[in-house]
Amino acid sequence: MKEFEHIREFFASATLTSLIDIPFAVIFLLTIWLVGGWMVVPVILGIVVLLVTTIYVQPRMKALAEKSFEDGQTKHSVMVETLTGLETLKLLGAGGYMRRRLRLVLERQADVSEQTKGFSSATQMLHRLFNR
Repeated sequence: MKEFEHIREFFASATLTSLIDIPFAVIFLLTIWLVGGWMVVPVILGIVVLLVTTIYVQPRMKALAEKSFEDGQTKHSVMVETLTGLETLKLLGAGGYMRRRLRLVLERQADVSEQTKGFSSATQMLHRLFNR
């Protein structure tokens, strides 16, 4: 759940800020062009790099969020299965099997979380770099 909040917070704030900033960015670019002429080109290139990066990362973040959600559901189902069939598991000696299933799901969820953090932090770092 923590991963969803992190992703949702990042894209919700970035999208809202971008929509509000568009008119001001156009005015800013026009002002630079009127005053400095070709000095507007590096600023436009920076904007293009940020847009391309965001467009590249967003589908991957969405896929990771969906995968994290699926892993969370699987983790929940394994735990419910274990708790509801606890006596049967003890009787059959299948506790190790359920522990392995849970461990695999937790490892997958940790991997997805690390990938999500990596994409998110790299994108935020790039945005901070070009915003300066």
